[in-house]
Amino acid sequence: MISPLPERNLMSPSKKLLMIGLPETGKTTFLAALWYLIDGQNSTALTLDILDGDREYLNNIRDKWLTRDRLERTKLINEPVLAFKLIDQDSKQSVELTIPDLSGETFKNQWLKRSWTTEFESLISNSDGALLFIHPKQIQEPTRIEHANLLMEEIPSIETESVDEADDINVEWNRDTVPTQVQLVELLQFIEDANVTSFPYKIAVVVSAWDLVKHVNHTPKRLIENRLPLLHQFLTAKNDRFQTNIFGVSAQGGEYNEDDKLGEFLDASERIEVASQNYKGHDLTMPLVWLMEENDK
Repeated sequence: MISPLPERNLMSPSKKLLMIGLPETGKTTFLAALWYLIDGQNSTALTLDILDGDREYLNNIRDKWLTRDRLERTKLINEPVLAFKLIDQDSKQSVELTIPDLSGETFKNQWLKRSWTTEFESLISNSDGALLFIHPKQIQEPTRIEHANLLMEEIPSIETESVDEADDINVEWNRDTVPTQVQLVELLQFIEDANVTSFPYKIAVVVSAWDLVKHVNHTPKRLIENRLPLLHQFLTAKNDRFQTNIFGVSAQGGEYNEDDKLGEFLDASERIEVASQNYKGHDLTMPLVWLMEENDK
């Protein structure tokens, strides 16, 4: 049962959105499930009118999603740009939506190399908002000070141990192991500091695999507050630059395993779960609906 968001005030046509996030955060799975919904006869707030893009690619990832085959990650050399003309079922207004399916390595490289490509800068400068994907299983947690202090108490001092033994416990700093929240804040600062977008810039934070963590965190916002407090603080402090809404999304519907319960759904759309402050149901277009609405000035 889909409960619509109240008082939709969609932007004018030709809106461009980005799908951003680190590797293995659910972007391609989201796109596969979204294509299944809008290309079929499903009850969604937005429906497809015209596609300008690689239908074969979309059909391929949709079919794998339907048969519960694992989806391959988008590669840097194969980043499709897809343009949809969508119709809002309430207002009958049409909206042109462009979504590049960018590889997670694109954003990982921004963090590691401290730069972005001219192509990505062009995408940012022409975009009106973004879906920022976060996967609970891919979050690298920071080490808390009290835990580090307990560990230090167990480490022998140089005065009592040989220099070689002390050197063995030293770990060189590595950008790959920096906490996820630090990397995400840095990616958002790239967008802010480049000053190529109009602000406030809308970001729909998508917590993937919501079915795995909803019973512990209860709301998507609480997960961000508890597990990514730096990101939460950054978005709160920068609310004049970034207008955000947080969605818990289970696009896959569960984990693939030998005892696959996903095959028990007669209607594949019921595998999908979307939760936000104002919505709970199966309509994966709801984050897009929010992004298409006019900014709250």
